[in-house]
Amino acid sequence: MLEIKIAEIVKGVSTPQKFKFPLKIELRAKTSSEIMIEYATGCLDINWVHKRGSLFISDIMGNNDYLNYKKCGIIPLNEFVDIEWILGRDVMAVKINGELRHINNDQKYIKKIKENPDLEISSDVKICADIPEDINEIVTVTVESLRVTEI
Repeated sequence: MLEIKIAEIVKGVSTPQKFKFPLKIELRAKTSSEIMIEYATGCLDINWVHKRGSLFISDIMGNNDYLNYKKCGIIPLNEFVDIEWILGRDVMAVKINGELRHINNDQKYIKKIKENPDLEISSDVKICADIPEDINEIVTVTVESLRVTEI
């Protein structure tokens, strides 16, 4: 187990190795606030700290597209949850505790991959959290397991 304490804006830990796209990220963790998973320039933010209960997604191709899916990111605090983030060539999906919370095929990265099938993306995976500037608290994310599978 790994316990991450965050007392500043967007802090966390990264894997030492890089993983090639497409991939599936499986995380079992608990948090006192939110859980963020980052890959390339994309981010999956569960129980988004700025709008509690929201699922916040930014595209892995760095297009500054920030999508907020209200109530899709609600998780219990201080209880372990199983998170799957599937970054496929044709679809992007998010499952929490086996429940499909979001799926789409209109991410900008999917369009770019279709335009250029030889495009390669390789990145580490980062587990982190954020603290709004106006809140003075420490966020704890406890990671029980992390599995990244290139698919």
